[in-house]
This record gives sequence, structure tokens and C-alpha cells, in this order.
Amino acid sequence: EILVISYKKEEKMKKLFIVLIAIVSAISVNAQENVKKEKDLAVVVDSLTAKLNKLQNDYDYLYCNYELNKTSQSLTNLSDALSIKINELKFMIYNERFNYNLYKALEEYYDAVVRNYNSIKEGIASLKMNIRITMMTSNFSELQKDILRHTMGSVLDNGMDVVAQSLSLYKSYLEEYYKKW
Repeated sequence: EILVISYKKEEKMKKLFIVLIAIVSAISVNAQENVKKEKDLAVVVDSLTAKLNKLQNDYDYLYCNYELNKTSQSLTNLSDALSIKINELKFMIYNERFNYNLYKALEEYYDAVVRNYNSIKEGIASLKMNIRITMMTSNFSELQKDILRHTMGSVLDNGMDVVAQSLSLYKSYLEEYYKKW
């Protein structure tokens, strides 16, 4: 009877030992899987971080480029409107008699364009500063930086010069029209 009880205890101990080994093995496998999952998760996080950085870079560049092109287009539109008004003034100088009310309207138009030009000029100064800061803080390629620098320098500065020359020409034609009085 003692042998039977001892044998049953031994059987229970073997079963308990087997269960413990199975639990330890399962925990070990689970731990290895968790380590693998953590490594896979780290790779995914790194990949998403890289994609997010690329998206931020692309957004920053496109935003800067858009703002520069929008401002350049504003200068072009202003220059084109002045060219039209200059042509109208030329026509009036050569083909019409002086009209004081028309002269005052043309003078007010000139003043409004000068205010608009000065506003754009102030906006360009702050835009250039913002873009320079963005260029320093973003990870732009050298090509992207060169394009932005070119647009800030040549395109905007030339646009400002064209508008300034058009304003000067408009003013001179306006004075010529006034001489018809």
C-alpha cells in the first residue's frame, strides 16, 4: 500500500514536472515571440518615422515653393495690369482731350497700386525670412535649396523691379497726360 501511494505521488510529481516544463517552454517561446514582435515593431516604427520625415520634408518644400510662386504671380498680375493702364494712358495722350475727373481717377489708381506694391514688398521680406528659416530647419536637398534660393532671388527681385519700372513709366505718362490740360 505504501508502494502504491508512493507510486501515485511519483506519477503526480512526474505529471506536475511535465506540466511545469510545458509552462516554462511556453513562456520561453512566448518571450522569444515577444522579442521578435518587439524587433518587428521597432522596424515598423523606424519605417513610419522615415516616411513621416519624408512627408514633412515634401510638405515644407511644396509650401515654400507655393508661397514663392503665388507671390511671383501677384507681381506678374500687378505688372500686367499696369501695362494695360499704361497703354490706355498712351491712347488718351495721343487721341483724347484732357479730362480732369479721369486724371484724378488715374492718379488714385496709381496711389492704390503703389500701396499694393509696398504691401507685397513687405510681404516678400517676411516670406523670404520664413523660407530661410524653413530651409535651415528642414532637411531639403541641395537641389531644392537652389530652386528656392533662385526663386527668392532672381524671380521675386526681377518681379519687383518690373513692377517698380512699370510704376515709374505709368507716373511719367500720367504727368504727360496732365500736361495736356
